[in-house]
Amino acid sequence: IAVGETVMPTNTMSSPTEPAAPATPTTQPTNTPAPTQTPEPLTLAVPEQWESAAQMAIEILQETASGLIIELTSAGETADFMLITQPPEQGVQPIRIHQEPLAIAVPFLTNWHDSPLSQAEEIVADGHDLAVVLPWRELPLKLRSLRIDGLHPSDFGYPLTEDYYLIAEEGVEETAVSQLATALSQTMADDVVRVAAVGDIMLDRFLGEQISA
Repeated sequence: IAVGETVMPTNTMSSPTEPAAPATPTTQPTNTPAPTQTPEPLTLAVPEQWESAAQMAIEILQETASGLIIELTSAGETADFMLITQPPEQGVQPIRIHQEPLAIAVPFLTNWHDSPLSQAEEIVADGHDLAVVLPWRELPLKLRSLRIDGLHPSDFGYPLTEDYYLIAEEGVEETAVSQLATALSQTMADDVVRVAAVGDIMLDRFLGEQISA
């Protein structure tokens, strides 16, 4: 009997593998935007009678001009913007914002209706016993304005005005100056409403009898 080689059976089943370790998450760096810095507020100095119009202009800018913050201050204080009537002869370039008509006002029943410009300018400079000078929009009911060279204060080309200018400190951006000038021009403008009135003059009986006598 021949003795053959003994063949050992091989185990065809693979040995169990160890479970894979969970992948370690990798943290990727992200670019976090830097916080937006709030711009420093600019200041606007105006005369007291124009504070309301200036505040309205600031509110307009807050709604339309991004990033432009303006705070109101009194005239005479140092500010980034100033509303003035006498622009400097040198330095910054003033922007004319508004022309305020000045009225030569007299009592309503005074028999004086017209004045040449030269006389009106003398009244502005030296005063007058009967006439007073004041902004036309502040004219009280007991006074009326004289026509200057035939023109009423509400007429185009009326020659007696007080001009207001906007100036800015050096370093203020031109865009900010332009935006504020536009807003102030809108809020300082006066809307003129003309009213035409008609009627009959009714004389009483006694006066009629006196006229007929």
